[in-house]
Amino acid sequence: MTVDMLQQMYKAKAQQAESTKNEFTDNFVGNSVMIYDKVLLDEGCNAVLEALEVRFGHSSCFNSAAKLKILVDKTEDLEIRRFVLQSFLDNIESGQTANEQAGKFSSFLSSSVFQIGSIISSIIHSVWQARQSPQEGLCWASHADAVS
Repeated sequence: MTVDMLQQMYKAKAQQAESTKNEFTDNFVGNSVMIYDKVLLDEGCNAVLEALEVRFGHSSCFNSAAKLKILVDKTEDLEIRRFVLQSFLDNIESGQTANEQAGKFSSFLSSSVFQIGSIISSIIHSVWQARQSPQEGLCWASHADAVS
């Protein structure tokens, strides 16, 4: 099934609702397919999203198509998306960041000053802090020697 076929099918169903506009349905379907292709099809990305959903349910910091679209738009490739998602999960599990705080990341990612280097430096700093005072649950601890 193609994106165009999905859009037409969604439009046909949505036309019953008076307030639905064609631009919205086109964007919604297109964004949904893009998120599926670039995030949800990947086992690594999907595992992080699933772990967050199991732990926080609907309150998961990535439980929004808008946030996942920003993630896709602001990351160049799959490896960086995996890294960003895993970094958020590790920071939440280690207690460095609360799920609620991580949920506000979309304003950070959508800003013009966002650079992947700022996330990498934040993660390296978290690893350094964990090595200074070890905390259980920090997944990066086993990889700390690789970044130091």
